[in-house]
Amino acid sequence: MKYMNCQDENRFSGNSEKMNTYYDFYTIKFEDFSVLNSSSKSKVFFDNKLIVLKSDHPVSIKKIKTLCSSFGKLYQNEKGNNFFIDNDPFVLRISNNSNSKSIKGLFHNFPLHWHNDFAHTPGDFHGTALYNYRNGEKAQMQFIDTQEAYKGLEISIKKRYEDLCLPHKISKKSLIEKTLSPAEERLLKMKQYKIKGYFPHNYLNDPVMRPLFPTHPVTKKQSIYLSPTTVDSSFLGKDYSSILNHCLKYVKSFTWDKYDLLLIDNLSLMHARSAFSGDRELHRIQFNYENAKYIDRA
Repeated sequence: MKYMNCQDENRFSGNSEKMNTYYDFYTIKFEDFSVLNSSSKSKVFFDNKLIVLKSDHPVSIKKIKTLCSSFGKLYQNEKGNNFFIDNDPFVLRISNNSNSKSIKGLFHNFPLHWHNDFAHTPGDFHGTALYNYRNGEKAQMQFIDTQEAYKGLEISIKKRYEDLCLPHKISKKSLIEKTLSPAEERLLKMKQYKIKGYFPHNYLNDPVMRPLFPTHPVTKKQSIYLSPTTVDSSFLGKDYSSILNHCLKYVKSFTWDKYDLLLIDNLSLMHARSAFSGDRELHRIQFNYENAKYIDRA
């Protein structure tokens, strides 16, 4: 694994404090993980929050969807999305295909700042499967373990906001309140919707409320759910910067290998991505946890 200073890539970093690299990513072969029973899969996934599934050959979308379904229902994206893989509404193309003028990824090649997948979308599809279809190593990902960050957070802040829910939204209001990255502007303009006026997507109009300190539905452990890209931080005042800077003590960077598949628990981690140039394509599936069978043997 290669490590990097998040300060250069992340405008939400808040300070120049050196980031901790305090844990390793759990790595297992795709086929070995696939044959585990349901409770063993859940135990490995939720205990580690992120697992890296390795393969020495391409992994089919069918196999990835089957694996994700062992945890719960797959999220079906809205019809007409330009980023479907093989017209499959469950699989989105992420990143940029520079070899094609018509085939583009959802977030192009711009940097993606700290966020939790699905934060501003209604529902509880907090699991992400992210597959390195081609050249994933051209951009580096960074993760914050928000479960560990919660453990280390000041007790006074925990008590102050223990019942607080925060609104998450990408909206035209953001254009006034802060400078958007190109990736965020692209999200607003997705499917050629204009920034001015009303958005056909409900999640681009109405905020989604998320607890700041959610209790995980499977493990029952708490974490910090901040998602700086989507959150309305005004409810936290000056404490927002304090909480974010605290989270930045728990950063780890990840560099892709060929055919890697990441399973990410967005209730326990948030992540960011550096900018890149050239051809790079990842495939993403979101899933919920309704089928998860977790036994805490600790």
